[in-house]
Amino acid sequence: MEVTATSDLMKTKQAAANKSEQHKQEQLREIPARLVSKLVPIGNGKFITIRKHNGEMKINIRDYVRDSCEKLYSTKRGIMLNVQEWNNLKDQISLVDEILQKREIKASEYSHLNARYVKHV
Repeated sequence: MEVTATSDLMKTKQAAANKSEQHKQEQLREIPARLVSKLVPIGNGKFITIRKHNGEMKINIRDYVRDSCEKLYSTKRGIMLNVQEWNNLKDQISLVDEILQKREIKASEYSHLNARYVKHV
């Protein structure tokens, strides 16, 4: 009996996750074209853009450089994510923050040493 209840709960959670994912994709399809191509700065010459590529919404995180006329151009350095990959990345942000915080604490223990001697966790 308990196994059936657990199985039903898992099916319900999966159905809710699928519905949520479908809703997110519908929202992305509704983004106006004027916003889709907008550059979102994240610092140090890196920008996020959202656009359609081969009929599918893609999120680009890419380095940009300026030419002599100050016009921005994207470089090859970067990554293109589909909506599912983007959502997976967002789901892992708290874990990455936790790891970074632990590394910062570890690094501060060795701050009196030269940087080349700092241990990496």
